[in-house]
Amino acid sequence: MTNYEPIEQPILIDLGSDTCKVGFSGANECTVIPSIQGESLYENMSPVNKLPTRYVSLEATNLLGVLKVSSVIEDDKVNDWEGLERLYSFIFENQLKITNINEHSLVQPLSRHISQSDFEVLNEILFEKFSIPALHFPDPLNCITNNYQTQTGVVVDCGYSNARICSTIGGVPNMGSEILLPYGGKHLNDHLKNMLTKRGYYFQKSTNRINIFDYIKKKGCFVSQNYGTDFEQTETSCSLEVDLSICGFEMCCIGVERFDCPELLFQPKKYKYNTTPLPQSIVECINKSTKDKSLKEELYHNIILTGGSVNFPGFTKRLETQLDKLNNENYQIKVKSKKNPHLDVWYGASSLTHSNNFNSYWVTNEYYKENGVPSREKILTNFEDYQNSETRTEFQEKEKKEQSELNTDYLFRGSFDFIADYDENSLVIDFGSLYTKFLLASSNEEPNKILSCYGYLIEDKLENGDNFKPIFGKALASNSDHEYRILRLIENGVIKNLKIFKLFLKHIFERELIVNAEDITVIVTMPCQQPKNFFEQISNILFNDLNIANLKFVAQPFLTLLNYNSITGVVLDIGDEITQCVPFYKGYVIKNAIRKIKLGGNDINQNMENMFVKNGTKFKSFFERVIVLNDVKENLCYFPEDFYEERYILEVGGKGKTIDLLNGKTINLPILVPIASEALMEPMSVCKDIEKIDDLCFNVIMDCDISIRNELANNIIITGGTCALKDFETSFKTKISQLLPAKTTVRIIKNENVQFNSILGGLKFITHKNYKLNLISKKEFIKNNSLIYQKSILF
Repeated sequence: MTNYEPIEQPILIDLGSDTCKVGFSGANECTVIPSIQGESLYENMSPVNKLPTRYVSLEATNLLGVLKVSSVIEDDKVNDWEGLERLYSFIFENQLKITNINEHSLVQPLSRHISQSDFEVLNEILFEKFSIPALHFPDPLNCITNNYQTQTGVVVDCGYSNARICSTIGGVPNMGSEILLPYGGKHLNDHLKNMLTKRGYYFQKSTNRINIFDYIKKKGCFVSQNYGTDFEQTETSCSLEVDLSICGFEMCCIGVERFDCPELLFQPKKYKYNTTPLPQSIVECINKSTKDKSLKEELYHNIILTGGSVNFPGFTKRLETQLDKLNNENYQIKVKSKKNPHLDVWYGASSLTHSNNFNSYWVTNEYYKENGVPSREKILTNFEDYQNSETRTEFQEKEKKEQSELNTDYLFRGSFDFIADYDENSLVIDFGSLYTKFLLASSNEEPNKILSCYGYLIEDKLENGDNFKPIFGKALASNSDHEYRILRLIENGVIKNLKIFKLFLKHIFERELIVNAEDITVIVTMPCQQPKNFFEQISNILFNDLNIANLKFVAQPFLTLLNYNSITGVVLDIGDEITQCVPFYKGYVIKNAIRKIKLGGNDINQNMENMFVKNGTKFKSFFERVIVLNDVKENLCYFPEDFYEERYILEVGGKGKTIDLLNGKTINLPILVPIASEALMEPMSVCKDIEKIDDLCFNVIMDCDISIRNELANNIIITGGTCALKDFETSFKTKISQLLPAKTTVRIIKNENVQFNSILGGLKFITHKNYKLNLISKKEFIKNNSLIYQKSILF
């Protein structure tokens, strides 16, 4: 293997039998596309307009009626190598829109069951056909356990073609324990199709390719906790029947099909599959893994459900119930599953690429040309060196030595030793999706904030190069949106336009602060677990374009903890787009319990805007929307004790208020706007199927060791501008107290500067006695900019 530093952000592809998950390593989300191909059923006779005869993925789904559809991959085997080439081309060109593919390395999780001959063909296609500079093929099992931040557990992967159960111990998959079950998502689809056909519904052959059955499973199916009782209920009443609107039918009524479909996984012999049920297979896998009771207990406590076919309501509870019945030694059983289990491999691989040693395990194009394709076993063995329980200590000692040489954040853990002297040329800056906040240490003023946006004349074009002159900050507010187009610079933690972002930073130094960047040490605050490319982009601009003196990245929750003079607690940080919940114990961050969700103040704004639109009001400009919505949110929104009761009171007897727009026009305020803030407590109200804020914090506390949960619950620190809304503290405390055990004491801690906690914490950070030792200088950056990711990041 070769030590390789990617030029551009690596591509990450998880290629499955049914769908393909694609995106860039480190991104917050990926795109799911069908991994199918289609061949035309009819010959194109037109001599003028010659159409293709073969299509892949989304191209094929649009022409199902005239195509013979097949899977590119099935049961971990490639059905058609030419089809795979076309699929790669579609992903690179149409989906990711990459023009310089020879600069993008590729990460693709790959099953251990692929043959060496197929592995060689795959390398040949990617290296020779597409000129990929470097490849990495992590094991999906490692990716899944990495996504759950554990090294020991049982992975239950129910995919489209089959189900696999395998234990991992110390980060190494125990292939001797693996059990393969011959049923998966497509078998559930076939079973569902047969049942609906008996009801009188007719489906064409290609229907299963347009996700009708996936839609029915998602919207209507569930795992029964008592199959016999539910079956009897469907024979005597219609209480379990639901009507679904399906493409091709006005309505589709399903009853017994709702729970009989996933029952196949628990009673396969009932459906003529001569194989072991899922719960018994898990027990068998654990028994094959080890005879050690303490290790068995750890395996039973870490059963991970993954794959699209486990995403049924009631699945986890039914599995735990049946495992309890099969558990003769009274082990504590815990089954884990995330919101989108079919994306576990992709997200796990994405975070795996950020590990310190990852760049040592690429297979480069140069290596391929000189040595040919390495064996699949060699790649897996080499990569497992870091995770293998027998060699893990050696790697940890090596890492500790490297960290001590770099004087990294270990110096801060568990010790907040401050001094009165500090560097007045230190700048703390926080890049938010709506506002960028900053404060110079030498300033006696409040922190500054400007919109994280830029404007340009509507008739101006980005392609004009040097003639293109964007405006920022106060200049934006003094210009009309009718003349200027306003765009955001940052969305979901991703910089949208690097060229404009450079100008934005120059504007801050030259116009807002009026300082010489060469004298400044910059502390960049950030959400936890940011992708690696975020640090690379920011550091390159600050060092290469602005020529700053020193740099440090610090996670916002850590700075908030500093600002509260605390070393133990849970920091709940509600931002504009992201809410992060991070537990600390005696200054140490508990990484395996960190959680983030895409929910924040912007969702309250969107909820309010929808109410305004229904009320007949549309905002005419970006600024009108931002100013009016933020003003209403800060001054009128509150969190009711009982949302539904409050809603009823407002609808029946609420008195409408009026507000003034920027153009002087007065409009009526929608009656329910004051409780639009409920989007945080009930995200389904804004069509977001994610954890509620109270559930998020509860799960973080429960993911920590039982001995420190009470102490964490007694120190919940809330931060972010949204926390300043009326009654948030009271409402949140009530809801999380109902979730936690009865005798748990809950204490919510909040100060007056909730929107500036990370900035003010940054000012305390620069007074730490080891602060200067932890900076990376311009000289160090030029010598080895890879130090940025190792030295300059505080978790």
